[in-house]
Amino acid sequence: MRTRASSRPSPPASPPAAGRKATIAMSVLGVATAVLTLATGYLGLKTAQATSAKSDAQATASQSQGELAELQKKYTALQQENDRLKAQQGSTSTSSTTQDSQTPSSALGSVRHEGEITFLVGPGIDLDAPATDAKWGLGSSGTEIYLSQNGTIGATSGSVYLGTQAADYATCSQSTVYRGGGIDRGDALPGRSFCAKTSGHRYAAVKIVENAQGQATLQITSFDPPDTAG
Repeated sequence: MRTRASSRPSPPASPPAAGRKATIAMSVLGVATAVLTLATGYLGLKTAQATSAKSDAQATASQSQGELAELQKKYTALQQENDRLKAQQGSTSTSSTTQDSQTPSSALGSVRHEGEITFLVGPGIDLDAPATDAKWGLGSSGTEIYLSQNGTIGATSGSVYLGTQAADYATCSQSTVYRGGGIDRGDALPGRSFCAKTSGHRYAAVKIVENAQGQATLQITSFDPPDTAG
């Protein structure tokens, strides 16, 4: 009896090993290419961001430099204006001080006569002497300030001792404590001041420059107008 051969088809033959390796290599290459593409895109994005940040930083720096330059200009202008105002203030102050020292009573009275006089014990001076008399009527009959042997400075029409306070028209005209007898030797020291009345009803501001060995030097300023109240 004959055996009939099976009619089932034979399974396909397995591909060679070399073909499988090539297929795997192509797959790996595809993945690597995709990764490389993603990396390139990411790098490009970061580069663009960095470039934008750098541009922004440069723009900000440029703006800051411009603002700093403008502030420096304003500072320089303000400093120059400040210096100008200081110089102007100093000039005004100096002018005012000079005027006050030359005319201490400018606000209330005018200077009639001003000057320095040195005299000895005996003949005195006249505080009503005109500005043309540099010797203040020394030795005349109108003596109102004189030097005694003991160093007292006499004031025939009354005086007010001020000590180290400066004498001026306001002080002298407003004082109500004039007394006779003058300035005692203990008070009649260099640098001290006093007010004096004149026989012509004027006021005089007196500063003692020197008082020693029978000789006195006074800085005197007499004022107009006369005090009509006497």
